[in-house]
Amino acid sequence: MMQTPPSGAAHDAPSVVSAGSSTATDAARVLAERVAALETAFVAIARQRMAGVALMHPHVQVQATPFVALDAQAAVGILITPWFMNLLRLPLTRLDHCHVGSKATHRVGDYAVEFTSAFEPAIGGFESCSVYSPLTMFADHAAVWATAQALMRTLLSSGADDSQATLSRRAVLFGRGPREHRDPTSGRGKVR
Repeated sequence: MMQTPPSGAAHDAPSVVSAGSSTATDAARVLAERVAALETAFVAIARQRMAGVALMHPHVQVQATPFVALDAQAAVGILITPWFMNLLRLPLTRLDHCHVGSKATHRVGDYAVEFTSAFEPAIGGFESCSVYSPLTMFADHAAVWATAQALMRTLLSSGADDSQATLSRRAVLFGRGPREHRDPTSGRGKVR
């Protein structure tokens, strides 16, 4: 259930994937508010902290893909900015304290993904996994958006080979699907 980028606008209200009960409706509302705050925060960062930075792509704007709740605590989605495309794990409630720079591995669909903790005052703590930075290989926002949609479909589709599946950045760059990586010491999948 992916949306296409609006033509000419920076972004519309974020889409949220949810079920139909009133509890799901409340959760969807909370998630929509969190994603809207995320986009607003990064629009401000683009205009203030990143203004004039050479790695800014002039034809890419801030936009989040629809976020999907993983559990009662967090949702995942991709945030596109003029300087990066990152997979984010966004807590459903604001975290005012986190260990910035700490790493943790979380399941996203059938994949083990390593995230790094980050903090922005406007949204609190969240976790990020870099997909692309800078975005120089993309012609425009539509190309970045299509790639983000394809990555989300891949991450959320079932059928990967049990808990050993990972999605490497190199595989994404070259349009390949997931690969299996084994840690010889534990026999478990290794995140790259």
